[in-house]
Amino acid sequence: MKIVFTSLKEFEKDFYRERLSDHEVSLYTEPINRVSAEELERADILSVFVTDRLGKELLSRLPKLKLLITRSVGTDHIDVDFCRERGIRVANVPAYSPRSIAEHAIALMLSLTRKLKRVER
Repeated sequence: MKIVFTSLKEFEKDFYRERLSDHEVSLYTEPINRVSAEELERADILSVFVTDRLGKELLSRLPKLKLLITRSVGTDHIDVDFCRERGIRVANVPAYSPRSIAEHAIALMLSLTRKLKRVER
């Protein structure tokens, strides 16, 4: 089974390489639009990040794709309807650190009220 990862952090490569040693795995720190078309066309499973855009045009060129995994909560960067039509399963991470996301949102609101960006300049 061919698994392709895009938009990885360098430190994530060893983790995936070690745990998926029974599979053919390609690990890229580059976004999906910088990975060769030939490499993507061979993928049975594709793991992407929220910054990777997967529209109908790209997805239609991936004939072997069975599973598309996004390492994010949202799936708005993926044409989920097209995936459904083609029988490509889409998976996400619904509980991707909800507490820290909420904490970050509160911190951003506080920084706005205290005009921290202006102070920084």
